Amino acid sequence: MWKLDWRIVLCVILVASQVKDASQVKITRHTVPDFVESGKEDFVILDCDYDLEKTPSEGLVVKWFRNEVELVYQWINARDEKDTDGWKKPQSVPPFDKYVDLRYKASEDKSKMWRAIKLRNPTPELTGNYTCTVFGVAGNEATSKKPMVVYSTGKNFSLIQSKKSVNGTEGVELTCFAEDLYPRPNLQIYVEGVEQIQRPEVTQSVDNMLYAISSRILLKDKDLPEEVTVGCNLTIPEARYSVSDDSVYYPGNAVSSIPNGLMILLVNTLVVCSSIF
Repeated sequence: MWKLDWRIVLCVILVASQVKDASQVKITRHTVPDFVESGKEDFVILDCDYDLEKTPSEGLVVKWFRNEVELVYQWINARDEKDTDGWKKPQSVPPFDKYVDLRYKASEDKSKMWRAIKLRNPTPELTGNYTCTVFGVAGNEATSKKPMVVYSTGKNFSLIQSKKSVNGTEGVELTCFAEDLYPRPNLQIYVEGVEQIQRPEVTQSVDNMLYAISSRILLKDKDLPEEVTVGCNLTIPEARYSVSDDSVYYPGNAVSSIPNGLMILLVNTLVVCSSIF
């Protein structure tokens, strides 16, 4: 019986692996901004550079996906007689087409010209994991995935003090709120020397994905010292964002105390006025 020489088998395996490696598409650089503040950037660039090595460039396909299944953008490096320069142009699909600038070129190299995405005026709607996939004509492909969070710090973040009767005795209501936030926020009212368990109320808009959040606590004056610092801390954990507002409360006073930020503004105004007169 004829026997297969192990040296021939080994040689075939080595040659096959070298042929495969020689035609392998490789992604060399994948850049996606980690965090983008909504309303602060005119545009962001998502780039995906690659090395074709010995893979032919004509017939190459570059695709971008959001959360692996939502096609954002694609470019096929192929001839198209209908186009002005005879080559296919990139395409985008809803809802991403309203953000994608199809005129943006990442390179003058024709095999890489349309590899990247330029997203105009990014909003929280664009938050997600972005996958770049490059398909070679030989059937091989390369893929890379990175997350992007488009966050909103919101508006009207405030801590309000209001005198209240609490179970028949004099006290205060502390209310903290903010709106137009993204991703999901957290909020905590704090009172110096007093532990409070709170469950903030959070709502999300169906129209624009933005959140509103509020929290409220009641305190009796008799349970507080003569002067106590109260405050509110707003966080957006996924965006690594945090901001605080605090003021001083004086139990027994009929008028709520002025927040620190407003007090500084009033003092500066008085200084300016005194210099004029």
